[in-house]
Amino acid sequence: MELLLSSALQDILDSLEFARGSAESTWGSVRAAMGH
Repeated sequence: MELLLSSALQDILDSLEFARGSAESTWGSVRAAMGH
């Protein structure tokens, strides 16, 4: 159960970084490469 919660929390944090992170961050750079 704890592993599932940890995985879900990491997915949420990654989604936030994708949406709002700088283009220098891991997921922000993916978004920037997509032209957003």
